Amino acid sequence: MDEKSLIRYWMKTDVVSVELGTTIKDASSKLVDRRVGTLPIVEKDGTLAGVSSISEIIDVFLPDFVNLLSDVSFVTDFGDLDKLSSYDLERAEKMTVNDIMQKPIAVEETSSCLLYTS
Repeated sequence: MDEKSLIRYWMKTDVVSVELGTTIKDASSKLVDRRVGTLPIVEKDGTLAGVSSISEIIDVFLPDFVNLLSDVSFVTDFGDLDKLSSYDLERAEKMTVNDIMQKPIAVEETSSCLLYTS
């Protein structure tokens, strides 16, 4: 099997993650600092517990904006998440990624990424 047909060929190796219990404020800071759109959420031992994205974090602060768009993954400048109002900061310090994370879907790195059609 061709190496390019395996998931491991396409996987990121420098993955940015946060632990369960991380505040939304800290998670958004990590998104801004590392310029990533998705954050795996891990247990203390590194086990994947969930995943969150820029969409879920923006939805906490700008729900009407997110509802207008079908996909906010095009956002390349995350700087506005660093300039939150005092109300937003207070809310972001109380909520954790546990409140917004999605269940993870995982596959083995040796899985094929080829699509088969009939």
